[in-house]
Amino acid sequence: MSEFKGRVWRELIEPYPNKEVLSIGSLDNWIHIPLLGEWYMFSAVIIQIGLGVVFVVLKSPLYDLVFHHYVVPIGRHQQQVFHDCFISGYVPYFSSSKIL
Repeated sequence: MSEFKGRVWRELIEPYPNKEVLSIGSLDNWIHIPLLGEWYMFSAVIIQIGLGVVFVVLKSPLYDLVFHHYVVPIGRHQQQVFHDCFISGYVPYFSSSKIL
C-alpha cells in the first residue's frame, strides 16, 4: 500500500502550488475476525483543499474509489454541498449503497 500512497503523493500533492492550504490524512483499515485472523479491507488518502473541497482516494483489493466533496456558497449563511463518486469496475448495488 505504500506504493499506492506514494503515487497519490507524487501525482496529486507534489504538483499542487499552494501546499499551505492542504490538509492530508491517511487511513489503513483491517478487520479482525476471531479464529480467521486479520484481513486487509482498504487504504485511503484524504486530501482537503482549503475550507470546502475534500478528496478521498480509496484503494481496496476489490475496487478503487475517488470521492469528491465540495461546497458552493449561494448566499449569506447558505451553501450547497455536492458529492461526486467515481469507482473502478463493476460493483453490485448492495455493495455500492454501503460504500456511499
